Amino acid sequence: ENMKAFSFGGKKPVAKKTPAAFEDAPETNKPSSKPPAAAPAADLDVDPLDAFMATNAEKMKKPTQSKVDRFQDEEDDPETAYMLALEKKKAEAAKGSVSVVSASIGNEDADSDEEVYATARAISNATRTVIPSLKTAMEELDGSVDHSKMDYKPFEKCFYEEDPEIFAMSEAEVIQLRKQLDVRISGDDLPRPVTKFDHCGFPPEVMKDINKHGYSTPTPIQSQALPAALSGRDILGIAKTGSGKTAAFILPMLVHILDQEYLQEKEGPIGCILAPTRELCQQIFLEAKKFSKSCGASVAGAYGGASKNEQRLDLLKGAEIVVATPGRLIDMLKSKATNCHRVTFLVLDEADKMLDMGFEPQIHCIMGQIRPDRQTLLFSATFKKRIREFAQRLLDNPVQITVGSIGEASSDVRQVVKVLPDATHKWNFLMQMLPPMIDDGEVIIFVSTKVASEELSANLVKFNFRAASLHGDKDQRQRDQIFSDFKKGLIQVLIATDVAARGLDVPTIRNVICFDPAKDKDAHTHRIGRTGRAGEKGAAYSLITPQDVKTAAFLVRSLQEVGQPIPEDLLALAEKETTFNQRAPGMGRGRGRGGGMGCPTSC
Repeated sequence: ENMKAFSFGGKKPVAKKTPAAFEDAPETNKPSSKPPAAAPAADLDVDPLDAFMATNAEKMKKPTQSKVDRFQDEEDDPETAYMLALEKKKAEAAKGSVSVVSASIGNEDADSDEEVYATARAISNATRTVIPSLKTAMEELDGSVDHSKMDYKPFEKCFYEEDPEIFAMSEAEVIQLRKQLDVRISGDDLPRPVTKFDHCGFPPEVMKDINKHGYSTPTPIQSQALPAALSGRDILGIAKTGSGKTAAFILPMLVHILDQEYLQEKEGPIGCILAPTRELCQQIFLEAKKFSKSCGASVAGAYGGASKNEQRLDLLKGAEIVVATPGRLIDMLKSKATNCHRVTFLVLDEADKMLDMGFEPQIHCIMGQIRPDRQTLLFSATFKKRIREFAQRLLDNPVQITVGSIGEASSDVRQVVKVLPDATHKWNFLMQMLPPMIDDGEVIIFVSTKVASEELSANLVKFNFRAASLHGDKDQRQRDQIFSDFKKGLIQVLIATDVAARGLDVPTIRNVICFDPAKDKDAHTHRIGRTGRAGEKGAAYSLITPQDVKTAAFLVRSLQEVGQPIPEDLLALAEKETTFNQRAPGMGRGRGRGGGMGCPTSC
């Protein structure tokens, strides 16, 4: 066996000390700055004891002003604060100071999560809002770490030695393998893809959890990203939704952690994962816990919808991995609940969404706290100009890995588009198609508003379907319960808005129904990506009417990208969109449906 031996040294976790209580010592009574009022003449003969008791009684009547605890659980998390900031921008837009936002934004029926994204797109980069509640925290953190004066310990990045089976492959075989995986790679000194987890040389404790959870063959992104990450390289990964990228960064992170000294008291994490939403953070958190059990690495979360105090305590106890939204992590850094002095492995997941939400200033603030020689992995579903520029600033000589076409829907999902005469026919479609769909597995129905979600759910329940709604007005406890019931099969049909369902990963979802059209092609891709995950097959049904001309146009492009047939009625509707043939040459009737388009304009 020529595999490289890991030098984990048989290290054992140190006992984590539970921090002392954080309540400040009670303040002593301070003398009043005002002189006491003169006592009325009638009170001069009052017994001193009676006067003392009367004074105390008056004090008891006054409400006690509790000291503000900035870690109280009721405090808005940064995502909510950002939404409020954008609401202010919307008000300014109405006065003409900012470009007008889509008419649906001001509608009280609009989904509260969706407003964040729609308004963010309406604000120019020059006027992009920084979350008010974080501005002071960012100023305090900015420049607070002088890396030249820090006594950073050296650490190992490279743990990979090519397996003999991979080493024996010819260049032609490597090219053919990447073609089969639909993987494209660029950069210097590129590692070859692997075909088995055994090829990665994972230590026994990591392999134990890989086998325990039924992971047999790496997905395309895992095949190429695992050897690159284990080689210590920075990675820019562009992968379709449901590609298995979470394991592609968690597994190398665990190897990275196992090689380092154990955390001492008051030391922060070694691995840091940033994601845009609490739902995605929860999903990553659970995956990290799943793979880290045997190796003993602890995982902490720092995101909205959960108790700040509990998260703070988890961080203070010590955690090798933290999964966080940018705003909540800055809050924890400011409060000294943790620090980034030992972070040597950084992951930014769904980086495009973080930029869309306006989190770029927060990300740069956090990066300033982390040692410059860290290893950084950045994953995105798109590769637009802004992501390219962002990656250039953050990554050092990265390996760029692209799986599939950038921004395309999964080829594992069979897309079916129904052009119906009017909206009333959508209900008839559900009544006819839901029973056989439920026999195959769970179903998600996407709608555009929270009110529509509630109404459709109630109507389905009346017809004896086990249905539930999921939207931005549900609190985190309700969302968690709905997610849990859906995964267990207690709920058969989930009616959700776009953002509410992000991060939902249920392998048994076989069908997705876009009851209301998605707002754009990217949103459509995220919707149908809830099925056909990690190599499984699924179907996505889009219900549109003759009024949905713009929707028809991007649905045609989505079908063309994955080589699926385009219905005649859909193409006829798409051609009514004024710029359809200009944006997508070769899609007209006389020029063939399969070619000539090239990279979609969303790239």
